[in-house]
Amino acid sequence: MERENETLCDVPLLMALPLLYKQVMSSANLKQYGLTKTHIIILTSLGLRGTLRMSQIAEYISSSKEQATRAVAVLVDEGYVERLHDTENRTRIYVRLTEAGGAFLDQWREEMLKRLYTSLNDHITPEEEEELQAAARSMIRILSKLG
Repeated sequence: MERENETLCDVPLLMALPLLYKQVMSSANLKQYGLTKTHIIILTSLGLRGTLRMSQIAEYISSSKEQATRAVAVLVDEGYVERLHDTENRTRIYVRLTEAGGAFLDQWREEMLKRLYTSLNDHITPEEEEELQAAARSMIRILSKLG
């Protein structure tokens, strides 16, 4: 498959990223919680994956380990996550959601979905929504294979 001469407009996956990000994150209303988009990415990643190493969190948020550590510190202070040290290698730090973090994530998800579905209902037909949901399921299934 030839890909050298493709422009951004020729790659639907890349075009979808900013559109998807805008729709999801604009529905988030993060200011009321005192959190950033980075914090939500960390929380949702932990919600999906359970426990992650700091280096994995840095990968999820596309930043340095130091920036990830600072972002996680805010979530620790809020009581949403906890740090765990590997008993065999104390330099390896893991992060996981606390019960409060899981409850927050559930509440945030519910509020975000209400806003998102209101926006969908205002702008697209039920058939288009069904098509979007099917496309999202396909993307998740395929992208999950990449790791």
